[in-house]
Amino acid sequence: MLFNNLFYFAADDEGFSPEQDEEFLDEGALIVMEDTETGEEYSFEMVDQFEFDDNIYCVLLTVTEDEDDENYGEWVITRIVEEENGEICLMSLDEDENDRVYDEYDRLLEEYAETDEEYEDDEND
Repeated sequence: MLFNNLFYFAADDEGFSPEQDEEFLDEGALIVMEDTETGEEYSFEMVDQFEFDDNIYCVLLTVTEDEDDENYGEWVITRIVEEENGEICLMSLDEDENDRVYDEYDRLLEEYAETDEEYEDDEND
């Protein structure tokens, strides 16, 4: 699944406002996004966030119960942006940014794993 479009948060609750409720970006939050070109909706779970090059990125895991779905277990990184009208949305990454951001996230995961191993070693000593 490759996203080349801008995705907007969709909310079931009519009173939902990202500007008022920042918990919509908490880890574990379920997010439904709509492809602005096709109208197709996608469901994701927020699994992580990180800052890189003065931007905040969200790591999203596709939510589907069908293990045969081609998107099952796939994760996507998007950038949080605020539009001119103040609306918060997630922007897909262009090719250049995509490579840099995924490389940075891989580096962060490796760093975390090393730190975790060191912590476990310290506990066992």
